[in-house]
Amino acid sequence: MFEYLKEQKKIIEEIICSRGLAKLRYSIFEGEENKKEEYQVRIEYKESHYEVYTTHERASIVGKYKFDDYESAKNKFLRLLELMVISNRLAVQDGDSPNYPCSLWDN
Repeated sequence: MFEYLKEQKKIIEEIICSRGLAKLRYSIFEGEENKKEEYQVRIEYKESHYEVYTTHERASIVGKYKFDDYESAKNKFLRLLELMVISNRLAVQDGDSPNYPCSLWDN
């Protein structure tokens, strides 16, 4: 992994922790085929651009966004993490099953 990606990963991880989102399923610059899980938010660096997307059942890719700059990709990644919390909280409130067990749905 390039040194600048390590620094960018560290920044994203610090924000995730400060927002209390560390219990979510996410992947930061691990490579598209590595550490893939169902219902995960991912950010990758590929061929001089960033890709942000979520995975669903059987880790299939849903809604891939491409960005030329880190800030836009980072912001989209963090927003998708926040939306994961909101959508699963609403599912629990409505009596539906969340995507996966996580204590963040209970707050």
